[in-house]
Amino acid sequence: MTGLRPLTRLLLVMGLMGLTACTPQVPSPTLLGTTPIPSPTLLLPTSVSIEPTLTPWIFPSGLVIEEHPLRNLPSVEPLYFEPLTGTFDQIMARHADLRTNVIQHNTFFDPQENAFELWTPWQGQRLEVVTKTNSANQVMAEVRRGDQVIYTLPLGQPGALSQVQGVWAQGDTWVAEVVYLTCHSVRTGESQSVECQPRGLIIQNGEVLNERYGYEEAFGFQWLNGKPFYFFQKSGWIGIHYHDQEIPLRYAEIPHYRCCSAAELNPLHAAQMVAFFARRGEQWYYVEAGLFTPGQQ
Repeated sequence: MTGLRPLTRLLLVMGLMGLTACTPQVPSPTLLGTTPIPSPTLLLPTSVSIEPTLTPWIFPSGLVIEEHPLRNLPSVEPLYFEPLTGTFDQIMARHADLRTNVIQHNTFFDPQENAFELWTPWQGQRLEVVTKTNSANQVMAEVRRGDQVIYTLPLGQPGALSQVQGVWAQGDTWVAEVVYLTCHSVRTGESQSVECQPRGLIIQNGEVLNERYGYEEAFGFQWLNGKPFYFFQKSGWIGIHYHDQEIPLRYAEIPHYRCCSAAELNPLHAAQMVAFFARRGEQWYYVEAGLFTPGQQ
């Protein structure tokens, strides 16, 4: 600025300061994280930050999660739990009308396998998911569109648990939830039995979502307001995947795939909500997640 008069230099400096003050500021990320990260082949889900002691959680997707701490393990026959706040009847009455609208799957009997299988309508045809046991006693899942087999997947060994849990389709997308069983013999005294370890897999258009997202297990799929909802386990913790978003609830256990009377502890899937039991550390919870107005805690 050599050669400029003092007043001119002062006005020029003030102008530069004004331009700096008007520079747009980058907004801070919101609580729900950033936009999903695109890649050449898939869309990774965002991860949500939550405060584990504050509930209900309400998300822009419309999903509401209400978590009720329990005094002890829930019991079955009949199903009952004792919450730390409120009563069993008060909590069960809150969304009772939504809870009764339970999702039902279409079944048919496969005489070749002597088993009931699942199907759903898709693009004017039947989309069926069946299991076949080969001569090596290995189970294969077959996804059929009409008379054509469009996908197969090995499911380990046969067991008492149904290895096809559900099939859904909308638009150009089909989804199946299947169970891979790893079984071994257990001898107790003079008796011998077989124990099987289940691992839930979710398949979308022929792709295993467990592999896409690095999930150890994925289970409890359903459409919720037309968007995919399911549970996932990653790094030993269980959370919810909804609308391309991971909600890391950090549960150590969510009972699922249980049979007989213990099946009352499995997640209950209704059209607009999911009810389930979960454990975080030594603390058990009754949890409702869905598209509803949150109640008072």
